[in-house]
Amino acid sequence: QIAELADELSAKTALQVMAGLKVLADQTKGQLPASGLALLGKTQMVLGKPADGLKSFEAALAKDQQSLDLQINVGAAYLANGDVEAALKMLRGVWKAGLKQLEPASRSALFRNLSTAEGKAGRPLVALQLHRNWLAQSPDTVPIDRALQWARQGL
Repeated sequence: QIAELADELSAKTALQVMAGLKVLADQTKGQLPASGLALLGKTQMVLGKPADGLKSFEAALAKDQQSLDLQINVGAAYLANGDVEAALKMLRGVWKAGLKQLEPASRSALFRNLSTAEGKAGRPLVALQLHRNWLAQSPDTVPIDRALQWARQGL
């Protein structure tokens, strides 16, 4: 059921997904698995509640501490909450674990969030290098407009 709800998540359906998660939480006496807590976090982020999203992602990571995807989600939530240093610590840890362990969508999420965090931390050259690596590894996932924007920023 969690996978079905995840497939439905969008800005238009976030409240319905939240209702579905509440039903599942009630059925499990409030004990959602890590995947359910992660979906709750994503839903909260879509609804513009980054502080709640961070709490949900942290709870999911506490249940599945080895999950690189959850570590990326926690790092992105830290970034959304303005905690750049915490985001960098989490995302750099995933980077050190190795890109080969990540699916393409997760790899793109790592590049996107880590490059943003590096830029916000005052390291634009590192951010541009990450953008270049992202484009080199996954040319189809980076829109050409964005790649050209990065090139202009680097000049």
